[in-house]
Amino acid sequence: MKTIRVEIKGSERELKVVWSDESRFPSYFINRKLVDDCAHDIRRVLRELVNTALEGKLDSCGPILKRLADQGAHLKDALFAKTGGEGDPKRIRSYFDEFRDHSKLRFVVSDDVFVPWGLIYSADPRQLPDVLPLDTDNAWETYGAFWNLSHQISTVYHRIPPDAAGGKLNASPLEMIRLVHPETLAAATECLSGSPEESFIDWLNEFSGEPLTTSNELSEEWRKKGSKTGLLYFYCHASASLLALGKEEKIKASRLFLMLTDVERELGSSGCLVLLNGCSTATGSESGEFVQATARNGLCGFVGTEADVPDIFALRFSISLLRLLFRQGLPLGEAMQLLYRAHFPLSLLYGLYALPNFKMKKEQAPDIVSQQPKNFSFSQVGTNRLKVGHGS
Repeated sequence: MKTIRVEIKGSERELKVVWSDESRFPSYFINRKLVDDCAHDIRRVLRELVNTALEGKLDSCGPILKRLADQGAHLKDALFAKTGGEGDPKRIRSYFDEFRDHSKLRFVVSDDVFVPWGLIYSADPRQLPDVLPLDTDNAWETYGAFWNLSHQISTVYHRIPPDAAGGKLNASPLEMIRLVHPETLAAATECLSGSPEESFIDWLNEFSGEPLTTSNELSEEWRKKGSKTGLLYFYCHASASLLALGKEEKIKASRLFLMLTDVERELGSSGCLVLLNGCSTATGSESGEFVQATARNGLCGFVGTEADVPDIFALRFSISLLRLLFRQGLPLGEAMQLLYRAHFPLSLLYGLYALPNFKMKKEQAPDIVSQQPKNFSFSQVGTNRLKVGHGS
């Protein structure tokens, strides 16, 4: 499958765009404010979607998804709206549209670009229905023009080297560290009592030990075994620049950057993936952001969220991701695309900001067997958000 690379470098007023596959197209520039406004509008509609889900009214979200597609179409227009440079966006768009249904997309961005490229919508939103399809397990097919659904898409900070997810030596031999908000995890886990995920959660406790709950514990654990860790998992309240493990226990993104000190790894081995399961961890902030903190030597990026995320949905989504990585042995990019489709539309809250070829199979991981296809968006999604200030 062809991999299409899109390099985005920021300045105060413009973004420089370079498209390539085997060779590079000439670069062109686009309007920075227009792109940032599109990103803001997409995330605003995502918040509407979350509010509707928490009210138990997601069956009526058809008009919201239509607005989300409309904003995604605006973002695609902005990506090709040239303000300068030698490149011809119309020619580039025509060329890459030929590979629309059988290509991987990788955006490589500078550290000041926080855009949910996966929520670009490449069709006419006016053709979408006002009512969500009754078959919610396959509803994603109606909205398949979202790039997260039609492509394996990832966004990678430009300082992460392409071999950071390993070559022949993937993350399978490595360990896992979990850091959680204990009360929030306990409440969400209790809601899954008797569910197909319960045995997998029990196995996680055996595999990685009881989760850590303080920044001091993380610092000590990373110092001892950072070089042997393949996945760093957070489940807590969060914002664009803060992780809250409790009312008095918080980690700023800038502090996390210092805590996750560069670690030496065997040449050719995989870096560590960070799963930031909390609200708005992918949106960026002037006070610090997670894209830099998860790009240090020995790391390969993160999976984060584009808006608020409901607590139970967040736990179930992350467990499903771990199952696809650990049990099925899938590459991260393929696993995320499966989840985008299986748990649409709330799955669109998540963004992949890591190398998509990350792999971490664990032969001893149990399977999660459900009696029927089940879209977590239409199950119990939660009663709260994983947002700083909501129970943190």
